[in-house]
Amino acid sequence: ILFIKNRLNKFLVDLLIQAPSAVAVGSNYWFEYFKNNFDSKVLIKKIANPVVSNKFTRQKFNYLQNGKLKVITVGNVIKSKGVIELASVIKNALFKTLNVEFHIVGTGDLIDWLRIELESEIETGMVVLHGRVSDKEKITLLTSSDVFLSLSHFEVIPISILEGMSASLPIVSSNVGGIPDLIENCLNGYLVPLNNLKEVPLILSSFYLNEKNIIGKMGLFSRRKIEKDYDVNMIIKAYENLSYALINNESRK
Repeated sequence: ILFIKNRLNKFLVDLLIQAPSAVAVGSNYWFEYFKNNFDSKVLIKKIANPVVSNKFTRQKFNYLQNGKLKVITVGNVIKSKGVIELASVIKNALFKTLNVEFHIVGTGDLIDWLRIELESEIETGMVVLHGRVSDKEKITLLTSSDVFLSLSHFEVIPISILEGMSASLPIVSSNVGGIPDLIENCLNGYLVPLNNLKEVPLILSSFYLNEKNIIGKMGLFSRRKIEKDYDVNMIIKAYENLSYALINNESRK
């Protein structure tokens, strides 16, 4: 059934992309996927998802306040977002000896399970479940954190990571989908294979032990990458350029 479904999806997408003059995709992953899997003469252009980065500008570059590493994750609390893996990481014995605090923003099917699974960590204050928050609250949480963590099973270009980068945060993420477009290993974070998440506690502890220096440098790299490639004004310009190119091409026919 899965095979038939995949063939049907490919047929439908192949049919649909014959109609437009161009198809914009959000990442190198999808650019290569469309280029290699669909017989289309339609222009396929990579234009990333945008983020309004100035909303998340960090006013104070003070990391590890009071000697505490604040790790934040933002997204739906569901299986495909890596919530079970997140709980396993948090319960790692390594964190019992470090001053680390996990902030989980979002809600979903596994929120009650997570509350039970991390009951002792919540009681000690090591884990804070924020649930659904307003944009203003999310901005405050991101700009007062030290590291952004994502263990999702698949993503294209996740807005949550773009917002974390806009808040000058290093990113630790599963190496899936379009996320490698965002993260350059050891420069603004770390990519971790889904089948080797035991690395995550070690990476987070290295941020704690190496203190502010490495966090600040990686956070600055994240912010500059956003300003260069993902800010909403850059993406609007990319769509304008694509539109002008298509109009000019049509006028020559």
